[in-house]
This record gives sequence, C-alpha cells and structure tokens, in this order.
Amino acid sequence: MNTHQNDKIIFTLSQKIEKNFLDSINPINSNKEKENFFNEYKKYHQYNPQFNYTKKINYTKEEKELIELKKTLKQNLIEKLFAKKIESLLKEINLLNNVNTKKFCNNSIKFFGKPHSTEIKLAEEIIQKKEKKLKTNITPIQLKEKIQPLLTKTGFSAELKQQMSSKASVNLTKKKLFINSNSTFNKNDLNRFKIHEIETHIYRYLNGLNQPYKILSIGTGGEYLKTEEGLAIYNETTIQNNPYQEKIIAARLYATNYALKHDFFDTFDELNKYFNKEEAYTITQRVKRGIPCGERGAFTKDYCYFSGYLKIKNYVEQQRELKNLYYGKISAEEIKIIKRIKNLNEPKYLPKHYTRK
Repeated sequence: MNTHQNDKIIFTLSQKIEKNFLDSINPINSNKEKENFFNEYKKYHQYNPQFNYTKKINYTKEEKELIELKKTLKQNLIEKLFAKKIESLLKEINLLNNVNTKKFCNNSIKFFGKPHSTEIKLAEEIIQKKEKKLKTNITPIQLKEKIQPLLTKTGFSAELKQQMSSKASVNLTKKKLFINSNSTFNKNDLNRFKIHEIETHIYRYLNGLNQPYKILSIGTGGEYLKTEEGLAIYNETTIQNNPYQEKIIAARLYATNYALKHDFFDTFDELNKYFNKEEAYTITQRVKRGIPCGERGAFTKDYCYFSGYLKIKNYVEQQRELKNLYYGKISAEEIKIIKRIKNLNEPKYLPKHYTRK
C-alpha cells in the first residue's frame, strides 16, 4: 500500500476507536450516584460512588489491523508520524479495555502521562487563591440557541446530553458539540466555548482535513493532546480574563495527582477546602472516571489542560507563531516536521484575534 492508502486506513480506524471514547469512560449513572453521594454526605457518611459504564466495545479487529499496518510502514517523514499515531491508538484501546478495572490507572498514565512536581507545586499555589465565581443563570437550552449559529458555519451542531462529566464537549467524528443538560452557565461561558471548542478544537480539525494527509485532522499522538488543550486554554485567557476558570484548570491537575493516591471521597474532601461542594464533586468525578469504586487512581487526562497551558505560554515566550499550530491537530514539538510535508495548505480557519491588525 502507498502512503495515502495507509493514511486513509489510520484515519478510518482512529474514527472508529475515538468516536465513543468519552461515552465509554463517562459513568452512565453519574446523576444518580451524585445524589447518593450527597445524601450520604449529609449523614456524615463517607461514600464512594458506585459508577456503572456502557458495555465495552470489542476493538480486537482494529487492534490487529493497526499492529499489522505498523509492520509495513516505511521510514519516511509522514509514515514515522503514522507509527506514532498507531502506538497512541494501541494505548487508547488498552485504556478502553480496562475501564473500571485496577489496570485502568496505569493504562491512563501510559496514554496521557501524569503531572510533574513543578506543575503540581504551581497548581497548588493557584488553587489557594480566593477567586469569585460568576453567577450561573443561563440554561442549557439558552446556551444551545446562542452557540448554534456559530457552529453552523463549521458544519457542526449543538446537542443537549445527560450523564456528562464536563459542561461541554466536542465530538469531531459525530460533528457535535454536546452541552451538559444538567449544568447551568454564566455570561462568560458562551465566549469561552466559542474560543475553546470551536476556534481551537474544531478549527484545528477542519484545517487538518484540508491537508494532504488526514492524520493531521485526528491528532498525531504523543504530546499532541497537551498542545490541543493547552492552546484552547491559552486562547481563552487571551480573550477574557477569568481567574476562577484558571483556578479550575489548575485544580484538575492538582486533583489528578491527589487522586493517584486517594479514593473518591478523600479526593472530594481535599478539593472541598478550595471549592464549594458542587465544584469539588465535578472535578473529582472527572479525575475518577473509569476507576473502580473506592480505589486509588486517576483518569489522568485532566492534567493535560494546565500542563499544556504552561507549555503554550512557554511557546509564545519563545516568540513562536501560534498560527503554526493551526495546520492541523499537531503538537508544538512537531511543527518543523509538519512544515516539511509537501503541498501543505495554509490554515484556512483561524481565531479572529489571530488576524486582527
């Protein structure tokens, strides 16, 4: 097979695996278990939620295809990226295969990594700051109505969804921005979702689709996720000053590290020192997804937001152009490699504040 055929196979397999990624890790009974948690909490009982998950999808066929494909790859520039992506997808399959088992945490660390001591120290300093949270008075339906016109231009649509661990999440394969139907939103959330979900995640995806190789639309593996989420957070902070949201992002890293050695209740109890009970629970659920009830361990993805943000800040301080990160879903470390690809198209979709004069 030639390089473009290999690219097509990896793109197709990646979409199959990643289409249901968060659905596989988000508990299907999260609302009920949250209610149970606080009912027990009122009685001064320590309760660890008994999360249930969707039936596991069998990825044996896809796993075999990826392993066999990797054996055939050449040592040229683009196929080295293919090999990197295949390794990432194999780690992702292992993670999904071990949801709600004791192996889940270690597989998460292999796939996403875990926080470093310097990041933990900085996050700890930030979460101790007293920041005011904005009043949440916008309903999910109102938010959907406001954000849909912005999405229409990109071919995506907004949809309300229950049993989410975040306020909003984009699914690129389904071309959907899912909005948590159980959340309420503040006046900054619309602009934040526009910058984070549309002008970062969706724009990088669409620019990647416009390249000669579709791997640039699905992420190249390795450090790509830190760049992805770090850029989204950096873009947010450039447009609007939101100290409370920065505190939330820092708390996700802090909570990830804390959860590695503590169960759900103890992690919640620690976060409750810095946040109200509702916020502390939300952050705890995010980092405890996929972990068996009452066990130590973390779904470590959430540390990538703050760690990636620090990375992008450093990138900017080195006088490097943020526009270069919009050639597709690439990592900051790969720009020199990516720009050597022949017939690369200039980014079509860029945040408005990148093009202002």
